[in-house]
Amino acid sequence: MRRLRAFAGITIAAVAAVTLAARALSNEQGPGSYDMLQPEATFGLQWITKLWNPARKVLYAQVGIGNGNASNTIQGDYNFWFLPQQEDRLNTSPGGNPGPSGYYVKYRPVFEAAPPGKPVSPDLAGRFAADFALGAQLSARSDPAQAAHLLSLARGVYAMAKTSNVGQLVTAFPHDYTANSLLAFALGADSGITGSGLG
Repeated sequence: MRRLRAFAGITIAAVAAVTLAARALSNEQGPGSYDMLQPEATFGLQWITKLWNPARKVLYAQVGIGNGNASNTIQGDYNFWFLPQQEDRLNTSPGGNPGPSGYYVKYRPVFEAAPPGKPVSPDLAGRFAADFALGAQLSARSDPAQAAHLLSLARGVYAMAKTSNVGQLVTAFPHDYTANSLLAFALGADSGITGSGLG
């Protein structure tokens, strides 16, 4: 998982959009009508499957740190613009380039949504469950075994949703950082969606 970059809110939304498009076009124009959407949806579903461990009942909400801190003693992914494999070449030794401040870019932390077996934010559980269920619908005709697997993942992660005394919804770490504001920016001001309105 080291090279994966994930903010669940944006990742789940992107996978859902592609999966919905593939399903809608398949229903409207027949299976395989847009050949490139199915592989994209499959890739996204394989990717988010790595963020849910049903055996341990652990949902990983985020891989890496988006922004570093204000004093720049900790840098994040957004401090650098290069291919992920270049992270392996970062010199995080004192005096190196970028030095110790780039440690968490080279060695990305993985944030659990909750401790193993504990309820997770209903926002994350619902988003993951929806994507897995959409993937099951998309795979139902072509690969029933995969559809059953995805539906099992959907049920499992949905069952982990915290349904009482929810408190603050978790979509990114730290909690005051919201990846949803990036999605709103990407959609543009005319979309009518704001970062706070995306939940």
